[in-house]
Amino acid sequence: MRSPRGRFLRRLAVGLGLFALPPMAGASWGFLEARRDPVVVRHRAALAGLPPGPRLKVVLLSDPHAGSWDMPYRRLDRIVAQVNALEPDLVLLAGDYFAIHRIGQPPERDLVRALRPLAGLRARFGVWAVRGNHDNAWTHRIFAQQASPVLLVNRWVRAGPVVVAGIDSSSLSSDPARALAGVPADRPLIVLVHEPEQALALPPLERRAGTLVLAGHTHGGQVCLPLLGCPVTWREGPYPCRRGWCRLGGHAVLVTSGVGTSTVPLRIGVPPEVVELRLYPAGGRNSGTDRYRSPVS
Repeated sequence: MRSPRGRFLRRLAVGLGLFALPPMAGASWGFLEARRDPVVVRHRAALAGLPPGPRLKVVLLSDPHAGSWDMPYRRLDRIVAQVNALEPDLVLLAGDYFAIHRIGQPPERDLVRALRPLAGLRARFGVWAVRGNHDNAWTHRIFAQQASPVLLVNRWVRAGPVVVAGIDSSSLSSDPARALAGVPADRPLIVLVHEPEQALALPPLERRAGTLVLAGHTHGGQVCLPLLGCPVTWREGPYPCRRGWCRLGGHAVLVTSGVGTSTVPLRIGVPPEVVELRLYPAGGRNSGTDRYRSPVS
């Protein structure tokens, strides 16, 4: 015969188990969601200065945080294959390649493993990258040992019909004026940054062609719950641009929620994503329906 104390402890254990079951189930589902294959989110936008002809297909990939529980290196290999299957003209990487912040010098072998899969990305006009707030000088050194991707630290390059200007993370050596110095005024400009707010620091641009800013960093909020919002990002304050299109500093900005996670290896309400952006000449025909349209001019 069980004692009253024993019955009480058994009921307490059952009660606590039932109370913990929904959070545990939610965390399990969030972890599985974080590890799923990214969805491909497709956007279309007009960009002044593009020459007539086929649309330019740009793929934006951000925040893999490779080496974390939800981003083992073999998963990153699959994502690279997924991007290549889209047959992009241009691949842009918006930073945060390593899983966690490191004080001083990170283990070089871990960072090499995080960056090596990205060398498999293929695009007609190149694969270009910037650093994020989880990256550091080692990121630059290891990228330099690979033929691709090419890291743009406050500089620009011609990539087919457009110019790509890469600005370093605002937590590192961001220098928008240096990155944009001498950019041709008659060629469309894509500014690649990690943090969307960097669009606010862009110097005045007197241009005849269009400008577009692409960014990551926010993870789209990563865990977004009804009524509670996105608690993972509370410590960083409200993002003026969390995901999709917005305007900052007069510029059209497209923000991706990225493919990895930060702080906790969970995603709820915000799936991992790869962005496919099709750019066409301003004034041209844009058939079909789009999830988002940008006021790019």
